[in-house]
Amino acid sequence: MSRRITWLGHATLLLELGGTRLLTDPVMRNRIAHLRRHADPPADPGPLDAVLVSHVHHDHLDRPSLRRLAAPATTAVVPAGAGSLLSGMRFGTVREVTAGDELTLTGTTVRAVEAWHDGRRRPGHITVVVVPATREARPWPSRGLREEVRDHLLARAEATVAGLHRIEVTGPDYVAVDVDATIAVLADAEAGDVEARARAALERLLHPVYGGPEGRGWPPGRDVYLSDLAVVLERLAGVDAVARLEVSTGGRIAGERLPVPRHGTVAVGRIRLVLTRT
Repeated sequence: MSRRITWLGHATLLLELGGTRLLTDPVMRNRIAHLRRHADPPADPGPLDAVLVSHVHHDHLDRPSLRRLAAPATTAVVPAGAGSLLSGMRFGTVREVTAGDELTLTGTTVRAVEAWHDGRRRPGHITVVVVPATREARPWPSRGLREEVRDHLLARAEATVAGLHRIEVTGPDYVAVDVDATIAVLADAEAGDVEARARAALERLLHPVYGGPEGRGWPPGRDVYLSDLAVVLERLAGVDAVARLEVSTGGRIAGERLPVPRHGTVAVGRIRLVLTRT
């Protein structure tokens, strides 16, 4: 089987493996925030079987580049919880994966592994994370908002930082929190209403801006405790008890505490509820 790997800059690689054509972390434009190309942007890579996105940092999940590459015959493979960031793009399929998952693309097996990424920045660089105050489950700053914030900061930054374009404005690294719960209800006739109330309460609790135990949002790096969820569910009308409660992310079930990375922001993931009678 013939193999060819072409580097297109930064983390973008065109992988041609026999009859399969894959593109990793596509960045197809001249500049993203402080990152600038020193050569012309790459040409259109042609038909692709899939694009593979390793993580959701803006220079790896670049939505303008992905929008340009989207096609009905192309599959987008992204980390678990990131599929919504490709909403409205013309990909034939969007597959969310977590470490250990495998999928076959036109005869080539792709295995997802942990993304080890040093998120530390060099001295003299500034990274600003913007979380818009919207009701979307995972608010993301528009390009216009990011540029407005960046221009505001550049106008007030020290000459060295501003002159070298060392200010980066991006959106949050969301940690999708999945919830599995078994809830005992006081009356069978109330099960449907209780389920709707429970789902709405969890979605409200896990909203990055308006959620959190105190309703003031989730600070970056704030872990999620089972008790945060249990107290909300047990207060709902029609609930007798929470018989079982699990939280997980990326398929990894947590114990009493779901750890959130220092720069991570909580967001609601999949909610699965089972209603029983006491």
